[in-house]
Amino acid sequence: MACFNGKMKSLSQSNKSSSPMDTILLVDSFESHVLRFLASLDATDLTRNHYRKRLKQFALWIEQLGKVVITRQVVLDYKRYLKDQKYEASTIGAYLVAVRQFFGWCEINNVHVDVTRGIKGAKRPKGHRRDALTISQIHRLLSSIDQSTDIGMRDFVIINTMIRVGLRSIEVIRARISDIRPINSQSVGLWVHGKGRDEADEFVVLTEDCLSPIMNYISKRGPLKQDAPLFASLSDGSYGSGLSTCTIRRVVKERLRNAGLSSPRICGHSLRHSCLTLAIEGGASIQEVQKLGRHADISTTNGYLHFRDRAKGAGEHSVQEILRK
Repeated sequence: MACFNGKMKSLSQSNKSSSPMDTILLVDSFESHVLRFLASLDATDLTRNHYRKRLKQFALWIEQLGKVVITRQVVLDYKRYLKDQKYEASTIGAYLVAVRQFFGWCEINNVHVDVTRGIKGAKRPKGHRRDALTISQIHRLLSSIDQSTDIGMRDFVIINTMIRVGLRSIEVIRARISDIRPINSQSVGLWVHGKGRDEADEFVVLTEDCLSPIMNYISKRGPLKQDAPLFASLSDGSYGSGLSTCTIRRVVKERLRNAGLSSPRICGHSLRHSCLTLAIEGGASIQEVQKLGRHADISTTNGYLHFRDRAKGAGEHSVQEILRK
């Protein structure tokens, strides 16, 4: 990309009405400002990489428009452009967060005024963006996977674990053999390296129907080091190494499609969503589900409780009873 090769023309150049700080940010030095911004972040390498990609997207859009001065209206136009591309609200929000954080840093460091102040992210729709699977759909999905092959066994264990303990994709790829260890004299847990965490510092309880397939899968792989990935690649070029989140999403999508469950509303996150929904329906307390889901804010967990109560106490049933009289 021309922007990141230092060959683009000025994004923001001098004009009579601009203050000095308005005119310093140049596209031929954009990359250096981004690198300084990324280096200043108190974040993981993964988070820095996300910010870099999102800022690259913004720079490319500016380049295509031929804009020379970045104003508040330019950022608002960018927000409208993202909506026109039919991105989900969460994706639009992530792109705008990167732009807002960058220009906030620019103003603090006297590089450019913060033209993003007060610009909000896209409004998220109410409710969950993905559907949970029904119990019959879960059984259909799991029974459709042929475990007689290495890849079938691995995919079954991944999906079964995600459904039973609600792992996120990032938690699946970070899991190590050594993360499985006793919690007490009766229970075994998987210590989870969650998003935004520096290490595996929370655990989920591995019930028998979850632990047994995992241990069988590990034993079939032969001798392994304790720091080996719990779920490993079977590709020739990366055999035995860890998986990527893209691979997890692809595996789940393919297995869902093979089970006749292909839908835009069902994806990898639906497995986690199913786990927490089943926990609520099974009588777990809101605090127990919060710990299972590793939610920092209990209001996130309350969303599951709301859906259960809405379905149980549906006013629609009262309407039906009246009309039947």
